[in-house]
Amino acid sequence: MTEHLDANPIYNETERRCKEKLLPLIEAGKVPVVCGYIGVSTSGKITTLGRGGSDTTAILLGSCLNATEVVLIKDVEGIYSGDPDKVSKAEIIETLNVDEVRLLTEGGAKVIHSKALRYLSEGLKLRVSSMEGLGRSGTVIVGTLPKLEVSRHPAKVTMITILLKNSDGASMVKRCCGVRPEAQAERSSI
Repeated sequence: MTEHLDANPIYNETERRCKEKLLPLIEAGKVPVVCGYIGVSTSGKITTLGRGGSDTTAILLGSCLNATEVVLIKDVEGIYSGDPDKVSKAEIIETLNVDEVRLLTEGGAKVIHSKALRYLSEGLKLRVSSMEGLGRSGTVIVGTLPKLEVSRHPAKVTMITILLKNSDGASMVKRCCGVRPEAQAERSSI
């Protein structure tokens, strides 16, 4: 975990603790109650997972415990074809793949936070439903996001130039790190 208000779970440590502490309770027929959204840093400080932290907790625990299904209980019965408060004929979508859900969340849909989808493991079915809709299907999310491998090649950065283009075609350069306009690299069209 890194930042106090937007920490990232340490998967291997979480998996170890789930198998050591939660799995024996489940195998003994007990139902452990786990608070979502909150975690502990490697230094022992309490931290939070930020927006979507409860969804992240549920999916992460499901993955670490090799569950077959995680059900996220929401205030809607599933993911709709449109905002049901604004679209009169919005219907629940029965099945979506995880990449479609990621695109929806990054586009503003607020049913699941895209950060939580990172922890969806192969074979774990994710269902979005509501308390009222538990007897019905809701939306089932299938698949996993690809794991990204990042190679680190340290380099000293002395300037960053970001070229932006607004809707009328005019360009502007945002200077970072105190770069002087005359020191900017050759610009190219975006």
